Amino acid sequence: MPNVIGNYEASKKQREPFPVRPGLEVRVLSKIKEGAKERTQAFEGMIVATHGGGNGKTFTVRRVIGGIGIERIFSLNSPLITAVEVIGATKVRRAKLSYLRKSNVRRRRKEDSKVLQKTLAEKDEQRKAIDKARREADEAEKEGKRIAREKEEAEKAANEKPAEEAK
Repeated sequence: MPNVIGNYEASKKQREPFPVRPGLEVRVLSKIKEGAKERTQAFEGMIVATHGGGNGKTFTVRRVIGGIGIERIFSLNSPLITAVEVIGATKVRRAKLSYLRKSNVRRRRKEDSKVLQKTLAEKDEQRKAIDKARREADEAEKEGKRIAREKEEAEKAANEKPAEEAK
C-alpha cells in the first residue's frame, strides 16, 4: 500500500503557504460567521509554536490582553484564514516558546506586587488621616468640655459670691 495520505495531500490544491515560524509577530485574519453575516476578525500576537506538517499543520498565536495571556490555535490550510500578515520578527532559538508564558506570569506577579504595595501604602495613609481626624475631633471635644466646665465653675463662683455677701 503506497503512501495514501501523502498522495491525498499532493492531490489537494495547495495554496501559497503563509510564513509561519516561532518568534514572528503576526496578525491573523480569519472569517467569522455570525448568523447570516460574515466578517473578518483579526487576532494579533506572537507565534509560539507550530505543530504537524502537510495539510494538518497548525500554529499557535499568543497574545496578552490586560495581563491575561490568550492563545489561539489556527490551522494553516484552513479556508477560514484569509491572511497572515507579518508585523515583526524576533530572533528565537527554540521551536516552542513556552517560556513566554512563565515570563508573563512573573512580570504580572511583579506588577501585582507593586500595585499591592501601592494600595497598601494608600490604605495606610488613609488610615493615618482618619486616625488624625479622630484625634483632632477628640481634642476639640475635650477642649469644648473644658471650656464648658470652666464656665460652669465661673457661674457657680459668681452665684456663691453674692450669697456670701448677703450674709
